[in-house]
Amino acid sequence: MTSVSKENYNPEEYLLDTLNDLDIGFVKVSNDGTILNHNLAFNKIFGFNPEKDLNGTKILDYWLNSEERNKFREILYKDGIVKKYVAPAKRVDGEKSFLQLNIKLNKNSKGEIISSEGTFVDVTKRIRTEQKLKESEERFRKIIENAPFGYYRVGKDGLWQYVNPVWEKMHDYSLQEVVGKSFEITQPENAKEQARSYIQRVLSGESMVGEFGRTKKDGTVEYHAFNIQPIYQEGEIIAIEGFINDITEFKEAQQRLIVSESNLRKLNNDLEQIIDERTKELKESEEILRSTFESTADGILVVDEKGQVKHTNSRFTDMWHIPKDLISERDDQKLLDYVLNQLKDPEAFLSKVDQLNRSASEDFDTLYFTDGRVFERFSSPLVLEAEIKGRVWSFRDITERKESEEALKESERRLKEAQALGKIGYWEFDITNQHITWSDQVFEIYNRDPSLGPPSVEEEANYYTPDTSERLREYARRAIEFGEHFDFDFQISLPSGMVVQLTALMRSIKNKSGQIIKLVGTVQDITERKEKEKEIFDLAQFPSEDPYPILRVNRKGVIYINDAGQKLLNVVESDQIPEIFQESVKNTFESNQISESEVELDNRVYSFIITPIKDADYVNIYGMDITERKHVEENLKEINKLKSEFLRRASHELKTPLISIKGFSDLILSLYTNQLDPVIISKVREISDGCERLQNIINNLLETSRLES
Repeated sequence: MTSVSKENYNPEEYLLDTLNDLDIGFVKVSNDGTILNHNLAFNKIFGFNPEKDLNGTKILDYWLNSEERNKFREILYKDGIVKKYVAPAKRVDGEKSFLQLNIKLNKNSKGEIISSEGTFVDVTKRIRTEQKLKESEERFRKIIENAPFGYYRVGKDGLWQYVNPVWEKMHDYSLQEVVGKSFEITQPENAKEQARSYIQRVLSGESMVGEFGRTKKDGTVEYHAFNIQPIYQEGEIIAIEGFINDITEFKEAQQRLIVSESNLRKLNNDLEQIIDERTKELKESEEILRSTFESTADGILVVDEKGQVKHTNSRFTDMWHIPKDLISERDDQKLLDYVLNQLKDPEAFLSKVDQLNRSASEDFDTLYFTDGRVFERFSSPLVLEAEIKGRVWSFRDITERKESEEALKESERRLKEAQALGKIGYWEFDITNQHITWSDQVFEIYNRDPSLGPPSVEEEANYYTPDTSERLREYARRAIEFGEHFDFDFQISLPSGMVVQLTALMRSIKNKSGQIIKLVGTVQDITERKEKEKEIFDLAQFPSEDPYPILRVNRKGVIYINDAGQKLLNVVESDQIPEIFQESVKNTFESNQISESEVELDNRVYSFIITPIKDADYVNIYGMDITERKHVEENLKEINKLKSEFLRRASHELKTPLISIKGFSDLILSLYTNQLDPVIISKVREISDGCERLQNIINNLLETSRLES
């Protein structure tokens, strides 16, 4: 800068030189938009030769668009001055840049506007950095909100700072209900001290994994696996974050991806400091993302829009048995070949991958491996600012679950065989829609073609006598109105004229509000048993011919015993009462009531009925071999146990995918209702409502199993 003397001092030129040294542009513009004066920094910022004189050119030529310039002029002429106004500009080479303007109006002594002048700086680098950081924040938010498992963040003061939608669903609390409240509101009363200890240990720098209970909003306690770690900022722990997976029904449920990111600090006035701080935060965010990928129990693969691998976690490589050196090579084709060689149907898998890479839809599939393993595969688009930037693939090993399903199918087959063997059928009456359901064995018992479906009320009445019809209607009425349960015997007449003896159970099922919604029951063909009992009764009229033991005893000893009894019990007349009957006979004499006992003799099971004779000082003992019946009863108990276990497991396996389906459909409805086509939204609502109906069916299955057991 040239020296300044009193004689040659020009304030405007001095100001221009000073601004040049600071890389701050200066411009003075007439009312018609003509540049009256500018400094060298003006040329530098707009890319002109420093020697070029731009006076006389139009200021509008340097704006990117006239609309932005008109907006700026409107504010300037309204307020008289504009400070720190960021506007897009156009360099001489056509490149877009961003300038921060500080401009004021100049007036003459009459108060008339004669020109405008001010300074500006190039903030292009800062603006573009901010845009990149916003993209990073949006990517983090999308991942965490779409994560398929619970995520939370608790401050050093022990108050909830954030929970994601899956956490809300698992606890039945909303984000608004917990933020600012103590973390203890979701801890079981008997575990709060242990929970406080965990929090303090993590705030001391530990990372923890394990299992713990949680208290839902309605007070019920469920369980989850957890992973907790501290959140650092500039080397200091500022909070803790954790991930949870529901293990109430299925302990092996695995964690899915959830990403956490620190809150970005506000921009400082100093441009260089802002860039440094934002860059540092971005690196910390990437590190957290990396650690989150590694902490989930699901295998995660992230690809870009071209299908190239961008991220994998160690669980993914472990599940697919991928060598570390293959991952480090970053050769997508080699990695794909290695994966395909493990699958039973690699062509179908590859076709699905190609199809999804060109699609914006989510997809769920099951993969079968040549070594017998089975994976669940879920894929969803990675959407940032309404644009698909790639896809996220998650893989879960369900080999053990598949094996359990096969075992359940086998149990179901055995259950059906056992029902046929025991001639036991199951029926159900839905009170709401008046719908009747019969199992195959009920059709078999009633000798009715299953293709005809259960009979109407009028058709069913043809099987019964009028008294039986009236009795069954009365049982049904009392079961529906009062919830009474009934065990009863009755007989039916088949279309062929054959009479069948039956024994039945009738039970009522209630919903959560205590309303009776259906009747269920069983029916068993006991015709053979009834005929056998009659045969035994008839034989009892001729004791000597009866193939089973018959005795008459008084208080002192045996008065009479038939041949079958002598052979089985090794007892003759005048002997003492056999030891196996002494206590029962004594009780019968005292109570004057019929009693029954079971005894195992010669590896056979016998039932002995001790009957007092009115006005006589003796009792009769009737024996019967019930070995086969006992075997059937044991089989039926085992069948009932298998059926209950089948219903319990099947209901649980239905719940597992329901959580993801219901969660994602509700998430779509809450976030994208105004963005998606109404037809799509209608289908998503149908999915959500279907999940609710299926959940009610599952609960009814479990309730039915509980009542029958």
